[in-house]
Amino acid sequence: MKVYLCYPWKFPDSPYYKYLLKYPPENVKYVNSSSKFKVISSSKIFKINNIVKNFARAFMSFLEFPNVIKPPEIDVDLFHCAHCLVKGTKPWVVDIEHYWIFSSSGKISYSQTGKGIIKKLLLSKTCKKILPWTKAAEKSLLEVIQDREIKEKTQVLYPAVSYFTKKIKKNQKKSILLFVARRFWGKGGLIALEVMKEILRFYEDVECICISPVPERLKKHYSRCGIKILDLMPQSELMKFYERADVLIYPGFSDTFGFALLEAMAFGIAIITANGFARKEIVENNKGGFVIEFKQPLSCYKLGKNEKELVEKFVEKTKELIENPKIRKKMGKHNLFLINKGKFSIKERNKRLVEIYESCLKR
Repeated sequence: MKVYLCYPWKFPDSPYYKYLLKYPPENVKYVNSSSKFKVISSSKIFKINNIVKNFARAFMSFLEFPNVIKPPEIDVDLFHCAHCLVKGTKPWVVDIEHYWIFSSSGKISYSQTGKGIIKKLLLSKTCKKILPWTKAAEKSLLEVIQDREIKEKTQVLYPAVSYFTKKIKKNQKKSILLFVARRFWGKGGLIALEVMKEILRFYEDVECICISPVPERLKKHYSRCGIKILDLMPQSELMKFYERADVLIYPGFSDTFGFALLEAMAFGIAIITANGFARKEIVENNKGGFVIEFKQPLSCYKLGKNEKELVEKFVEKTKELIENPKIRKKMGKHNLFLINKGKFSIKERNKRLVEIYESCLKR
């Protein structure tokens, strides 16, 4: 079966597609799979990429038009759309992490014009399946477009990552806390650094590592507190830090998904995160880690009363995992199971994806 991956930008800069193309389902060939499909791991390139995307989003927002592309005239069986919709005569499926991704500027998806275009294309005969990444993503779609036929086309398909096959040996004498994010502010980087700073006040046998494009003024301050701050790096290098880590500190309260969560799970790491969109679908509270509730409003950019309260809750749960290695090891094993054989496994995703593709071609 030949499938073409459609994307509104030059390349799909998401781990979702990295793992899809690297580990495709059996007997499925993604015809445009090539070296250009990589996740950006350079702060400079990532910044430039975001500037270009923001400019394009502003332009598309002015036009009030969703992400609709015309697929190439190519000999394939099916189009798989990533963050976009297509007009064409061949059957297609679309995966979504949230309803708003149907447009370059989220507000277009909610305008009357945008909703009308999106609904019309999703109801077209060539649109065979809508594949939300999570139940929360499915809900975000069906709350905006309340249509029985669209609901029938919708099927949740969880993303997947590969698991670490070697036996993981953790340093029992030292606990290692890790924060990883390409978007420092939006992923809760300030909260994570503040948590690490507080933890280092209580423990000498703890190492704290932050891998993110941290603003220089914050880098100087928190480095003096004993936190090791590193810039973005290639995935091959990043995996070495996951391998050593015991706990992932990942606030990520503005995330629609958060692949750092899955990649940490693949290394048997316990997770402490904040509740948010789909968060409890990914991290099972008290099983794979702790999902912490917080008060609104919450800011990514300052440490006000609500933010400090969230830091305190993170510190409390982090202490619990530092002082109870058996609990964090049990949580890590649970997470590893979900990646190896559970809902986030390559095997489970591929099995279901083949069934979906085949069903689309029968109609």
